[in-house]
Amino acid sequence: VAAVVAAAAAAATSARANHFDAACLVDPTRHDCSDVTYPHANATADAERLCSAMPWMFACTLRRMCSGTEVASDVYCSPFSIVASVCAGDPGMGNMPGCESYKALCRVSNTAVRQCAQLPPLPHAPGSMRMRTDVRALCATHRMEGCQLCTEQQCDDPLLATASICQAMEHDKECAAYERMCDVLHNRTGDQWEALCGAPPGSYYAEQPLMRMYFHTGFADYVLFYEWVPRNGVQYTASMAALVALGIVAAALRYVR
Repeated sequence: VAAVVAAAAAAATSARANHFDAACLVDPTRHDCSDVTYPHANATADAERLCSAMPWMFACTLRRMCSGTEVASDVYCSPFSIVASVCAGDPGMGNMPGCESYKALCRVSNTAVRQCAQLPPLPHAPGSMRMRTDVRALCATHRMEGCQLCTEQQCDDPLLATASICQAMEHDKECAAYERMCDVLHNRTGDQWEALCGAPPGSYYAEQPLMRMYFHTGFADYVLFYEWVPRNGVQYTASMAALVALGIVAAALRYVR
């Protein structure tokens, strides 16, 4: 008898988990809203609505990267999480059309809907508008790969522009939020987000600068020796000073001979 009761309770719980009670949009603090699941089709439609309006938002870049790739199963690729990343994780975007249902379910104090915590916004993601400002500021002084994605006239993908620039200019202050975001993704999935975040720290490819066979700007290049790789502005300045000093020493040695 006890086994039958337990099975019935489990079946009821499963049914509730696969059923959405629209009343939870009105009062998500109700106890019986804890196991409701906002329909996948609805979340997909909300994400499409948001990304059709502003395709340059970072969550929409994530959405495009998630499509048909090995990261598609990651929690941050779920349509509900994409919507959350816009409506709760992107400053200034929370009142866009398409956020209404998410805000009703999750942006309420003491909400009982567990889906809000299970499919959260991508943590530490730089805000889309802030990224556009930072990329343009960086590119005004450092022309490098990625700047073409976010110009003064048009900024189609500030997240990929930030990724390209920050992988070349490690530890720059404008890259702090991007680096924290990538730490989260690397800790979850290893190298699955390499297209966005580069190789995970400590891996072979993370330690090796790119061999770019053309004139370029940025940091993280070999200087004379395998171990000599400046990775930020201070190290790069020190490297230039060291090269000048080595040049003076070499000229002095030739003069003495």
